[in-house]
Amino acid sequence: MLAAALVPMTDLFAGTRVCGVDWEWIVPQPQGNRLKSVTHGRGVFVAVGAYGTILTSLDGIQWTLAVSGTRRDLNQVIWTGSQFVVVGRQGAILTSPDGQSWTERLSSVQGDLQSVAWNGERFVATGGLGKFYHEGEPNQYETLIVTSEDGRHWTLQPNDNSVLLMDVIWGHGLWIAVGQAARNQFSPAPRSSFFVSQDGLTWSEVASFGAALKRLAWNGERYLAVGWGPDDPAARTDSSVTLTSADGVHWSVASRSPGIFLDLHWTGDLFVVTGRDGLVATSSNGQAWIEQQTGVTESLDGLAWNQERFVAVGGAGMLLTSQNLTNWVEQSTRNALNFGQIIWDGDQFVAIAGRDILTSRDGVAWAVRHTRTGADRLRTLVWGGGQYLALTGTGILLSVDGITWTFYPGASPLDPLQVIWTGQRFLAINTEGVFASVDGLTWSHLYSSTGSGILHSIAARGSAIVVLERDDEFYENWRIFSPDGNSWTKQSTPHVLNHVISGGDGFVIVGRQGVIMTSPNGVDWRTRASGTTESIEQLIWNGSQYLALAQTLEFQFDSLGINPQVGTMSVLTSADAIDWSRHPLMPTNASGPLAWGADQFLLPRFAGVLRSPCDARIMPPIVETGGKRAIGRESVTLEGSVDEQASNAWVSFEYGPTEVLGEKISAWPRVVEPGTGRKLFTATLTGLNCGTSYHYRATATNGAGTRFGQIRQLMTADCSGLGQPMLNAAVLPYARAVAVGTPATAFGTLINAGDAVAERCAIRLPTSIPALFDFQTADATNHLVGSPNEPVTIPPGGIQSFVFGVTPLVPMMSVEIPLRFDCDNAEGAPSHPGLNTFILSAAQTAPPDLLAIAATPTQDGVIRLPNPLGQAAFAAAAINIGSGGKVLISADDGDQRLPVDLQVCETTATGQWLSCGKTLSRRVAANRTVFYTVVIGGRGEAVAFDPAVNRVFLRFEADGILVGATSVAVTVPEG
Repeated sequence: MLAAALVPMTDLFAGTRVCGVDWEWIVPQPQGNRLKSVTHGRGVFVAVGAYGTILTSLDGIQWTLAVSGTRRDLNQVIWTGSQFVVVGRQGAILTSPDGQSWTERLSSVQGDLQSVAWNGERFVATGGLGKFYHEGEPNQYETLIVTSEDGRHWTLQPNDNSVLLMDVIWGHGLWIAVGQAARNQFSPAPRSSFFVSQDGLTWSEVASFGAALKRLAWNGERYLAVGWGPDDPAARTDSSVTLTSADGVHWSVASRSPGIFLDLHWTGDLFVVTGRDGLVATSSNGQAWIEQQTGVTESLDGLAWNQERFVAVGGAGMLLTSQNLTNWVEQSTRNALNFGQIIWDGDQFVAIAGRDILTSRDGVAWAVRHTRTGADRLRTLVWGGGQYLALTGTGILLSVDGITWTFYPGASPLDPLQVIWTGQRFLAINTEGVFASVDGLTWSHLYSSTGSGILHSIAARGSAIVVLERDDEFYENWRIFSPDGNSWTKQSTPHVLNHVISGGDGFVIVGRQGVIMTSPNGVDWRTRASGTTESIEQLIWNGSQYLALAQTLEFQFDSLGINPQVGTMSVLTSADAIDWSRHPLMPTNASGPLAWGADQFLLPRFAGVLRSPCDARIMPPIVETGGKRAIGRESVTLEGSVDEQASNAWVSFEYGPTEVLGEKISAWPRVVEPGTGRKLFTATLTGLNCGTSYHYRATATNGAGTRFGQIRQLMTADCSGLGQPMLNAAVLPYARAVAVGTPATAFGTLINAGDAVAERCAIRLPTSIPALFDFQTADATNHLVGSPNEPVTIPPGGIQSFVFGVTPLVPMMSVEIPLRFDCDNAEGAPSHPGLNTFILSAAQTAPPDLLAIAATPTQDGVIRLPNPLGQAAFAAAAINIGSGGKVLISADDGDQRLPVDLQVCETTATGQWLSCGKTLSRRVAANRTVFYTVVIGGRGEAVAFDPAVNRVFLRFEADGILVGATSVAVTVPEG
């Protein structure tokens, strides 16, 4: 199931967001997770990275978040010529035909997959499973090699090796992989081995080298391998090594270079490496590298090239582009500051970040107001008594406005861990105990810490004080209470407690294993059910809502050893600290405490900030599993719908051969019923078995929770190859506007493109539309034949015309109706807006009603631009069979964002132009015919020939409702 995550920059559904549950990036943009790999295929860049992050871009400049369906780190993405394939942590494998809709595949491994390659017949993915041994035994890897013929079904190949395979490539008829041995106190020096295979199944170790080798490349003549930590003991530890080989078996050092190389590519002319500290370098042969200046310091982990532009990706969501490898432009908007704490004084935010103090009115734009020098770093920040206190290791900074600061050396407790304002005085804690101050300059010692424990959290309510103490060495934890700051009681607790605050009705403590405890007075404590076993790290109260941040740690085993990394992360919300709701959150490696201000929660993270705007609350999504269409022997398109009020909902389908399901695919919404309370989304399953029964259901997740549609069943087409019907449909006109209770009639055409008879075919109205519906068959001249509402049989290759009428029962504003063209023995015709949907508007009195028809120069409904910068036009005529009124005329591409410019021109009946513009308006009398030309100009980019999707619409609106429309397909050739 898909988990609720960070709010995508491209919301699937517009609407309000849930306070503290739906989060978005402020900086950097478009997101701030580390990007590890990027590739280009099918006209799109695809970048992948930490926590399941996938970004797509047509030009490398404007990027959009895609839904991956996983929160596991994604390490590499490749394009095979027909699909994108991604591998990552914990055996993650995902595939996509377009970079937008992703399907997770079963790899049957739990280790980390680092790389994947394709030779035209077979995939090979490599990695390793780390094993950590205690009591003096060394760490090691279990080498992982999985293969697939199609990218859907994967097989683990047995082997006896003990390295983490970092990369695999195919070149010159040979598979080559390179892997690193585990490093630990027994063998701290890096060591790598080369492996070769003829078939990707059976592998042989052919060479080893004293370096941590990471990437391979083949340029048609030689292989290159790059890494760091060469054999030379005198070499710097931050130097890289390049090895070369003519046959993949015998390797020699080609060069050693400063810096750390992380990725390697062959462009057709040059080898290009990217690396740590913004490194980019080029070489024709790997023997001498020329470093290029990128102007950034983040690690660059991946590089891609589309013959026009290079894209480099890396740490903190870094995105760089260059057309020549020399001049680089940063496309991600970032903030290099590492925010440690943010507070709100009722008028502005004030934050500390390292040695800097900053202010902001909105949490987006920040100004540096003060910077400490030397090694003196800012430790904690508080607002109280009409002034700010920023405590350092050597003194205190005071300010009344957050802008001008005065430093008082030696005034603060030594190395303070936290400071709070009680309403009457400041309280601070450090390793020595608890301190108090009225003015922030003169401090008294209230409580002395004893033993090896560390005071790490403090809260106060009136005169009562609660302090938490922890001794991680001896696994002991204490809760310390004082009613007045004079007498103190220390009580041991079996729980690991992380944070205490004073909230709405008393004190609240959170800790590991999902612990939440409440007390009205600091003495009597009750444990509350949190619904999670994660470690709840921190908590905040905004006056009406509690928000807690919880996470688990996973230990990632890589070439540098055992590294803890955030595994799962969630937020917990409550109005009373008693009943809690848990909402999964994309892990972010938060670096600072939660903050509240300006009607939003803020979460500082490394080099960025997340926020959760608190505009309103929403209900969980109501999702329904729809039908299926376009059933083939190995594929089918599924449909689902979700209520219109769902905010930022991730939508997907789960499917499998039984009701247990087991696999999932992300879906993409197609808004075909606006205003009716439903949103339609679809996904196409591929790689199915013919003649096989499958079960499926729709799912939707937003900040209020995950909901599931009912489980339904389908059968793929028979394997025997016998014919079956295949339906396509069209509707004309595209839009009508009538009075309530008046039928709106139109023509429909149903085509049986299959090789079997389609039985009992009819047109139907979705049940959610508040209208009556009738249809009747017609002949080729659109004269009525047959009986009303009587289904008809259509032979193979046959075309059947219909006349239908929709009688609205209530007022309707531009409702796009996905008419159902169904036959008993075939799946319904696919729905395409502008092609076979019907837009209906209804008012209490008859509005204008323009019947529009378009004509293209080739008379086939398609506009073909001669070249990417060329122009073409289509003509349209519309007769107003409704009432007279003022009409607004405009052209658009149906929100497809096609790279074309559109202009509307009114003409005479003979084609003489009268006026032109982006939009036009005029009064159209009843029974009047008007004429228009739509001019389409290219912007230098191709538009695929896809008549069902890539269309240009001419629309007529009156008083805010659509009263007429027509459309044509558009295509633009490659340059």
